[in-house]
Amino acid sequence: QAYYTAPKQRTGLRRWRRRLLDFVIGSAAVDRSMPTATRTLLDYGCGSGEFLHVVQNRHPNVGVSGTDVTLPGPVEQLPFQWVDLDALGQHDRQYDWITLSHVIEHLDDPRRAVGEIARLVAPGGGVWIATPNADSFLFGILRGRARDADFPRHRQIYSRRGLTILFEAAGFSITFQPTSRINSLMNLATSLRNLRRSPVEFDAEPKPSKVRAVLQTIGHLVTGGGNRNGDEAELIAIARPMKSL
Repeated sequence: QAYYTAPKQRTGLRRWRRRLLDFVIGSAAVDRSMPTATRTLLDYGCGSGEFLHVVQNRHPNVGVSGTDVTLPGPVEQLPFQWVDLDALGQHDRQYDWITLSHVIEHLDDPRRAVGEIARLVAPGGGVWIATPNADSFLFGILRGRARDADFPRHRQIYSRRGLTILFEAAGFSITFQPTSRINSLMNLATSLRNLRRSPVEFDAEPKPSKVRAVLQTIGHLVTGGGNRNGDEAELIAIARPMKSL
């Protein structure tokens, strides 16, 4: 209930912060690159359903569904169609667009999940993925204090190559998209907080310099090195079934 996707976190200050962030990063990121021809969408790992609320408000003609390990509220009160995660393997519906926003790194069996998702993609459809980057410059600077280390909630962090192997094994072709630089700043802020709150067991590891972390982040943002060098904080990719290309 304390996790940021919990329904109670969707009100008040967080909602206004979300709107401001959406304005800054632009409509493509807010819509998760959803094609204009999309008529059905599944948010795999929908959390509170916040993204589905956004889609309904911006695209009322799109039928939205969500699934996760827990319900974000009474199923009869949800403003979107709930799909039971345990029954997804027998689900006979397909979707034009499936989104996984910071989900794949939490899964204990990602190969099974991606294989299941492949069966749910409608002809001509695709999958939008966002996940931390194993080659992130912040891991290089802050090591275990980087926000996205986050074990045990994060089971595995993927590089571009690792994510490509995972999805190609399920019959997808994957392409990577530019990421918003503001995510690097948000990631840095949380990582610096982790650095300040480091528990005793980290004492054996030399503590990274906050000043160096800030200066290197500024250099990263100014040069735009992330998208060019593959060391951005976050990976955003679109996977499409090879047979539909």
